[in-house]
Amino acid sequence: MTARQRMTEAMNKLDKKSGFLGKASWLRDKALLCGKSWWLYGKSWLHDKVLSHGKPWWLRGKSWFDDKVLSHGKPWWLRGKSWLRGKWDTAKREEELDYQFLPAALEVLETPPAPFARVALILIVSLVTVVILWAFFSHMDITVQGSGVIVPKGKVKVIQPLEPGIVTAISVRDGQMVRQGEELITMDNTGASADRNTIAKELTTAALAVSRLEAQLQGKPEDFVPEPGADEQVVGTQRRLLAQTMRAQEERLSALDQEIERCAAERASIETNLERLTVALPLLQQLMAKKNNLAKKKLISQAELLQAKIEINDARHNLAAAKSDLAGVEARLAKAREEREMAVSEYQRDLLGQLAEARSKREQLTHSLEKANSQQAHARLVSPIDGIVQNLAVHTVGGVVTAAQPLMAIVPTGAGLEIEAKVADKDIGFVAEGQPTSVKVAAYPHTRHGDLPGTIEWVARDSIADEKLGMVYPIRVSLEKYELPNEVNGKKGVAVPGMTVTTDITVGRRRVIEYFLGPILRYRDESLREM
Repeated sequence: MTARQRMTEAMNKLDKKSGFLGKASWLRDKALLCGKSWWLYGKSWLHDKVLSHGKPWWLRGKSWFDDKVLSHGKPWWLRGKSWLRGKWDTAKREEELDYQFLPAALEVLETPPAPFARVALILIVSLVTVVILWAFFSHMDITVQGSGVIVPKGKVKVIQPLEPGIVTAISVRDGQMVRQGEELITMDNTGASADRNTIAKELTTAALAVSRLEAQLQGKPEDFVPEPGADEQVVGTQRRLLAQTMRAQEERLSALDQEIERCAAERASIETNLERLTVALPLLQQLMAKKNNLAKKKLISQAELLQAKIEINDARHNLAAAKSDLAGVEARLAKAREEREMAVSEYQRDLLGQLAEARSKREQLTHSLEKANSQQAHARLVSPIDGIVQNLAVHTVGGVVTAAQPLMAIVPTGAGLEIEAKVADKDIGFVAEGQPTSVKVAAYPHTRHGDLPGTIEWVARDSIADEKLGMVYPIRVSLEKYELPNEVNGKKGVAVPGMTVTTDITVGRRRVIEYFLGPILRYRDESLREM
């Protein structure tokens, strides 16, 4: 169907639909198209009649030459791409010409939509669908970041003096390799040596006193054996003190023993006399009774009777006196014995008190001597480990150092490296021992040098305060290797103690779509609530 036929059919449809309005538009089209002369039909007709067909063949250009010479001169199967292009262009140009002769409304209705918009819409929808599916099925790592520093596993050992002093010798320098026990710095220990000697003498005296008192308490002076090397003067003093003390005690006990013996002998004499009087008194009474009978019979005189009565009274008096003397002697004897027991008890009590005091003094002096020995030993600073000397702070012999002043640091060698890092308290709930860690060394850009693999060895159970980060939890990360994986300028970076690092701890995985939906869900939960 030609363009004119399609235009006629379309106008008929419009006439049927719009009646008079359709006829008016048809009249307008006739007036605008058919009523115009050929020179008013527009650029397309002028181009076809004047610029193309109106020119001689030698002025029609390359396209006409290609069509007539290169194409028409060959069979159709040999005309190739140019022949097909010509056919396509001709058909397309005819279709465009057909649409150009239509009115504006019909041109919009009849012109097919551009394929680019449809293709673009399909591509956009497909791309969005693919992205959503990828975000749903793909997963990404959940990481927690911490900051820290690389340290040796054995920790850096700081060398500090125990007491203030004067430096007499410096045996090392910065960067020097030292062995365990090797001398580093020597300080003046004259005062410490004097104190140690004084304490040692006092300790020897206290030990001899303890030995003397133990022998004295046992009553065996031969058990007093001084320690080898003890001062003879001190030993002699202790021996004299032992002898004097034991002699004084023996004299006191001897006097009391003599008093006890006298009282015992006197008691024995009184008991003998008392026994004699006790036996004689009944006999005298019998004799008195017989003499009384004889006196009644006038066989004896009254004088003899009176003499018998006197003898009986004397016997009774002597018996009472003997009993009284016996009680007194027994009292003196008991007192003497009690005094002896008290003397022995007091002697032992005094010895025990002196022994306890001497032992306490010996213990105190022992600790003081140990402290003095420690001070004297610490006057000679030695390396606690094998390592390298760093940060030497003393360079002058004769310089004064204070107690606990850092003089140098010993970095251990061969102990390996680890990381001491800090994790914010809001992230510590996801961190656990054994989790893998990616370590970025600040001295080597990780985009070029790469990262170091590590594993969390320890997580603190309590937080600490950090001036910049707030409350943080210390963690310790072990490194699997110390050399970065990528070479830059022909060499690989190596981690050394003191470098700052950033640790990326992998604590889990989640879908990519959850990453985008997370803020939305959080806002949904936090919205529409009264604060």
